[in-house]
This record gives sequence, structure tokens and C-alpha cells, in this order.
Amino acid sequence: MDAPHLPAPLKHSGRVVFGNAGLNLLGNLVPIAVAALAIPYLIQEIGTERFGFFSLAWVLLGYFSVFDLGLGRALTKFIAERDGDGKPQALADLIVTALWLVAGVSVLAALLIGMVWPWRREIAFARSLGGSAEVSWSLLWVMLGTPFTVLATALRGILEGHQDFRRVGMLRAAGGVLLMAVPCMLATWRRDLPSAVGGLALARIVLFFLHVQQVRAYAKGPRGRFDAQWIRPLFRFGGWLTVSNVVGPVIVYIDRFVVAGAISASALTYYVTPFEIVSRMLIVPQALTGALFPALSGLQVNDPARSARLLLRGLGVCALIVIPLSLIGAMLSGWVLRVWLGPDFEAHSTQVMQILLLGFAFNAIAHLPFTGLQSLGATRISALLHLIELPLYIMVLVLMVHRWQLLGAAWAWTLRGALDSICLGLLYQRELSRAKLATMVLVPI
Repeated sequence: MDAPHLPAPLKHSGRVVFGNAGLNLLGNLVPIAVAALAIPYLIQEIGTERFGFFSLAWVLLGYFSVFDLGLGRALTKFIAERDGDGKPQALADLIVTALWLVAGVSVLAALLIGMVWPWRREIAFARSLGGSAEVSWSLLWVMLGTPFTVLATALRGILEGHQDFRRVGMLRAAGGVLLMAVPCMLATWRRDLPSAVGGLALARIVLFFLHVQQVRAYAKGPRGRFDAQWIRPLFRFGGWLTVSNVVGPVIVYIDRFVVAGAISASALTYYVTPFEIVSRMLIVPQALTGALFPALSGLQVNDPARSARLLLRGLGVCALIVIPLSLIGAMLSGWVLRVWLGPDFEAHSTQVMQILLLGFAFNAIAHLPFTGLQSLGATRISALLHLIELPLYIMVLVLMVHRWQLLGAAWAWTLRGALDSICLGLLYQRELSRAKLATMVLVPI
């Protein structure tokens, strides 16, 4: 498959960008559908306790992709800015330099997991699984899979920089199948934890080589060299982005620990279940902003005013999708919970889900100005905002959970989402003003 070569105006057109968003969405839906079919089978084959550790390994391999230190996203931005600028050698040097840096930090990420090794016998799962042998082998598989996971993230950044979302969508779909199919096959052969986690690591390795194969379509120019002058701009952009990538999941998941500690573990189930349903809906803004980011970055160089207009158009598209989706979801919350999980969940989780859906609308819209700030290179601003938000959110969350229990947790998350959306909109507007491009209001309220 040859690499597509679209003229810059067409590549940055709304039709192409929103078509790319559709490819992103399709690529994200396949893993969800495959997981829905595979997870019950995997639980049946290896048991509930082993699946608990398997899910932890899954999270580790996914979360440790942040150890590309934002270099994959930086690659996307810099490639989009320089694609077609007539300087192929500089572009090749940029890619080679970034990949060498990512390779180094990916090995460090694997070593960080290896630091858990001396305490493998103390892991809670070890005793319930009859000893530490299964946990030990599983940790080795996670260590092996981590560098390939991180490197694949960087390679995907190259494809996104060239706005080749056909390949990106195909790889996401292939990843969704491999990351479930391979563990299921190995767990069928040997019904133990190392086989399932080993299948997960092997799938990550195969997925890495699939990324390599697809990126080779863009390796027909001059041979790149490691160029130290790229180190500072790559880490300056990616470093602050990593802060957001690390703090963001803490903001998203801290409410679970507060609910479990302040109320009970059983109450947590009634909160987490609607939260997981609502959070899956974020694939819509994520698909949209994933396609918008390289287009916005490319336009910043030659036509920054058009970049701002494209983001405003994306904001309108996002609002037209997520607001009706939130309203319909709120009306059907009780019915969905009753049909899927029974009347007990309907009684305890309906109001929680309705409040969270309001927060989802704010959170979805916040993705647009957040992406706009990234396209401007202003990752420091959004990172500092998240660092300020975190302690304030925890304080409000604790107070509201103690006062209103599960509804308090849902309202705290929703209010934080609303505040985050407004602040990001104002910050993006300020950055546009500094660039003398503030010809429109982009505050998402």
C-alpha cells in the first residue's frame, strides 16, 4: 500500500479531517466490540482471580505508553508542520532522533516495572494464585512487552503526522483483535496467568512490527541521522504533555478510591459501572481531536487563522453529537441499567449516570480547546492547569462524597469537567489573542 500524497489545502480541509475522524472512530469501536465478546471467555478459561491480574497487566502495558514522554505526539506535530516543506532531510532526521529517544525511554520504562520484581512474593494476587511463580512469569512478560508498546505509540505518531488515518484505523482495529485473540488462544492451550499475559505481550510485539511495516511507506526519502538539535524541542513539547498524561488519569480515577474509602467497596460498584459506560462515549471526541490535531498543527505554519476556524467547526460538530447523546442517555439511563444489570443497579445508579452524562458533555467539549493548545505548542499551559486542578478537585470530591455519597462524587466529577472546559477555552482564546488571531469566541459554555 503506497503512502497517500494529498495537497496541503486538501489535506487540511474539513471534509478530509472529519472523514479521518470517522476512520478513528471505527478503529476505536472494533476493540470495544471484540473485548465484549472475549472477556467473558477469558474469565471462564483462567478464572476470576487470574483475570484480575491480567486486567492489571493490561492497564500497565497501556499506561506505560506515557513513557514515550509525549514524543509520539511531538512527532505528529512537527511532521504535520514540516510535511511537504521541501526539506526531506530535516524531516528524516527528526523522525530518527525521536525514535532513538523513545527507544531509550522505553527501556527505562521496562526497568521500572522490573523494580517490582524483588517484591513479587508480596503481591496480593500471589498467595491466592498458589505462590509467586505465576506472578513472576507474568511480570517478565509485561517487562518484555513494554518497550514495544511505547515504540508503537511513537510510530503511530508518524502516521498521524502524515494524516494517514486509514492506516491508523486499520492498526487500531488489528490491535483490538490481537490484544484479545492471542491471550484467549494461549489461555485455551494452558489455563494459567502467564499464558494469558504472555499472549498480551506477544500481541503488543506483533502490533509493533505491523506499525513498522506501515511506516515504511514513508521511508523512501533520504536516510535520517540522529540530530541533537531536535532533542530540546521534542522534550520541551513532550515533557509538559507527559505531565498532563500522568496527572489526567489520576484525576479520572481518584474518585474510585475516595468512594471506596469513604463509603464502601460495594457502593463503588454502583458508581464505577455507570462511570465506565459514560467514559466509553469519550471515543467520539477522542476520534475527532485525533484527526484535528495534525491538521491544526500543519495550518499553524501557513494559515493560522484557518486553523482557528477549523477548531471552531470541530467544536460545533462535537457539540451536535455529544449534547443529544447526553440527553438521550439521561432519559434511557434507568432502562439501560435495568435491562443490562437488573433493578438493583437501576435503583442505585440511575441518578449517578445522569449526572455523569452531564459531565461527559463538558469533558467531551474540553477536548477541543485542549487539542488547540497542543497544536499551538502550549502544552505547558494545559499541564499547569491540570496540576492546579488536581488538589482542588480532591478536596471538593472528599467533601461532597462525605455529604452526598455517590451523588456527591458524580457532581464533583461533573463540576470539575465544566470548570476544566471553561478554563481551557479561555486559555486557548488567550493564546489566539497573543497571536493576534482572536476573531471569534471559543469558550465552550
